[in-house]
Amino acid sequence: FVRPPVRPLTTLLPPSIEGAARRVAAEPPPAPARPAPLSAPVELTLVYDAALDEHRAVAERLQVKLGPLGYRLKLEALARRDLRERLGRGPD
Repeated sequence: FVRPPVRPLTTLLPPSIEGAARRVAAEPPPAPARPAPLSAPVELTLVYDAALDEHRAVAERLQVKLGPLGYRLKLEALARRDLRERLGRGPD
C-alpha cells in the first residue's frame, strides 16, 4: 500500500544497515503459506476519507489482498465530516 521504490523487509534490519556483502549472500525467506479461503464470502463495506489519496490506496490494497481469502470489500469514499459521523455511529 506504499508507493515504489519500497521493498518488503525480509530481515530485522534494513539492507542499507546490514551491509552490501550480507545482502548479496542472503537468500530471501520462503513465502508463508496462504490461509484457506472462507467457505462463504463475507461482504463488508470499507469507508475511507475521499480527500486523501493514501486512504484510497490502502483501501484498494486491502480489497485486493482480502479478495482471495473470501472477503468482498465494497469501497465507499466519504467526505471527512460524513466519515466521522459514520464512524461515530458504529457498525451498521
